[in-house]
Amino acid sequence: MGPTGVISSQGMSWWLPLKTFIFLTILLIAPVTDSLPQRLLRNLEQQDNDYFYTHGQIKCRVCPAGFHVEEHCTIPNSNSTCEPCEEGSYSEGPTGLMNCHTCTHCRTDQEEVSACTNKKNTVCRCTSGKYCLPDNPCEICHKCSTSCPEGEVVKHPCNATADIQCSQPSIRNRLWRCITIVSAILFVIIGVFAGYRVLEKRWSRTGGTDSPFNQRSLVTLDFNQDRDKSYAMSNSFYIFHEKVPFDNWKKFMRRLNLEENKIREAESKDPGNAKEQHYNMLNFWYQSSSGSVNDLLKALSDLKMHQQSLDIIDELLKENLFVVAQTV
Repeated sequence: MGPTGVISSQGMSWWLPLKTFIFLTILLIAPVTDSLPQRLLRNLEQQDNDYFYTHGQIKCRVCPAGFHVEEHCTIPNSNSTCEPCEEGSYSEGPTGLMNCHTCTHCRTDQEEVSACTNKKNTVCRCTSGKYCLPDNPCEICHKCSTSCPEGEVVKHPCNATADIQCSQPSIRNRLWRCITIVSAILFVIIGVFAGYRVLEKRWSRTGGTDSPFNQRSLVTLDFNQDRDKSYAMSNSFYIFHEKVPFDNWKKFMRRLNLEENKIREAESKDPGNAKEQHYNMLNFWYQSSSGSVNDLLKALSDLKMHQQSLDIIDELLKENLFVVAQTV
C-alpha cells in the first residue's frame, strides 16, 4: 500500500474513466437545468396573462365568456366588476374589454346555421347553390358551377365551402357509361319496333282504317232519333264551348266562315259572358249555313285540334245527343 493521500497506479485505472463520465454528464445536464427556470417563468407569465389583464399599472382578473368589464379593479390581482353581454352582443372567452362584440347578421346570400348567443357569434353559410372558400374572407358567396368541362365528371358536388370538383372519369366509369347509353338506345329501338308491330296488327285487322287517333276521328255522327234535332244542336254548342280553348275560339269561328260582324254582334249581346257569346256565334252559324255537327268537328280537325275533336265526340255520344252514323 502506498503512502496516505497518494493514489496508486492501480487505483488510477478506475478513477480516470469515472472522472470523465462525471465531466461529460455535467456538460449535458448544465444547459437543461439552466433553461428550466426560464421555461417555468414563461409558463407562469402565460397563465398570468390568461387570468389577468393590465389596466394602467394594476393587474385585474378578467371577466368570463359572456361578460364584459363594467368597472376595473382598484386593488392589484383582484376582481373587476363584470356585467353580462346584452342581447345582440357576445364575448367568446375571458376578456378585459369594457364592451362585448356586436353579433353578426347573415347577408342575403347566406343562411343562418346557429344563432348568436352571449358566448358565441352567429354562424352563417352560403345558401344552396353558392359557396365561399374557408381560407379567404367571405365577402360574397360565389355561384356554384353547374357542370364539369367536357370529358370530365363530378367528383364532389358543390357545397357551402367549395365549388364542384371535377376529374377524369375512371375506365370503370367510362365502361358503365357506355353500357348505360347503349342499353338506353336498344331499349328505345325495341320499344319503337314493338309499338310498330302492335299498330301493324291493328291496322291489318281493321283494313287499314285504324290510326293513332283511333276510329273515333273518322266517324260520322247522326242525330239521335229519340232527341229533338234543335235540342241536340243547342246542347252540343255548350260542349264545344267547354272543349275548345278560349284563345282558339275566334280562329274556329273563322274556319266556319262566320262573318266578323256576327262575331262582334254575339260579343255585344252578352258582354263578359264567354259561354253565351260562344253559344250565340254557333247559333248564328247554324241558322245561316244549316251546317251539321260533323262540319264543326271537321273544322277542328282542319285546325289540328284532334284531341278536342275526340273529347267532343265522346261527350256527344255520352249525352245521347248523337249516335254514330250507320255505314252502308
